Parts: sequence; structure tokens; C-alpha cells
Amino acid sequence: MGLFRKLFGGRDAGGGKSWEELNTEGARAIQDGRDSDAIRLLNSAIRS
Repeated sequence: MGLFRKLFGGRDAGGGKSWEELNTEGARAIQDGRDSDAIRLLNSAIRS
């Protein structure tokens, strides 16, 4: 189970992206030190 699914209880993130896509993008952003991208992805998940 990925980071975003754990944080938001499996709720659909919307925006046409699956949880798997958000988790992959978010993990990659964190690993690459792109904190602003990770925050943007989290905000997208929260808003939906």
C-alpha cells in the first residue's frame, strides 16, 4: 500500500490519476528532492 493511500485511507484521488500513479509520482518526487511536486500531489489528493 502506497504513501498516499495510507495517508488518505484509499480515497480516490480524482484528476484522472489512480492511487498507484499518485504514489509513484509522489515517491519519485520525494526521492528526487522535489518537495514542491510531492506537496502538489498531496494537495490534489486532499481536494478530491
